Amino acid sequence: MSDVSNSKKTCVFWDVVDCPVPEGYGVRDVSQNIRQTLEKSGYNGEVSINAYVNQTNDDFNEYASTDPGFKIILAPQGDRVARLEMLLVDLLIWSIENRSPANYMLILGDIFVGDDDDYREFVKAFVRLEYRHFTCLLVQPQKSLVMRDYAVTKWWLWKDLSTGVAAQCESSQGVDNTCSASSS
Repeated sequence: MSDVSNSKKTCVFWDVVDCPVPEGYGVRDVSQNIRQTLEKSGYNGEVSINAYVNQTNDDFNEYASTDPGFKIILAPQGDRVARLEMLLVDLLIWSIENRSPANYMLILGDIFVGDDDDYREFVKAFVRLEYRHFTCLLVQPQKSLVMRDYAVTKWWLWKDLSTGVAAQCESSQGVDNTCSASSS
């Protein structure tokens, strides 16, 4: 990974509905685990987190009021496609506002299912942003073999990243041991 990618900002687009805060953890814990994992993986630039929720709660509101880099985005209740489309549009707008090279992390449920055109739009966005020198980092609840075929630089399992338990990632070169969060 080049020094340019390491020092550039990273924006996290987190689908909280498909990748919820684990039981026993708070939003602050998960946000810190995300940031620590990025830092340990060599992504040392500014990190902002956009959390896409169907409804907010006191934990999210309290944390958002203390962390200027954390933003809550209220998505339509129960409409996964609308939530993902909102996230995708925000990603593309962010890529226009933040010139490459820069990094983005997607924390999503399985987007590589079925023949739905909405899911193909994510794949197209990955490829377009790679051509524009953006680095895609992907986090999902379970390993998806399909994601290796697209412009994803590194990927993690949500349960590992969110809890900070030795969050090992994989890259196009295989398992990457530089991706561990601090596990205290």
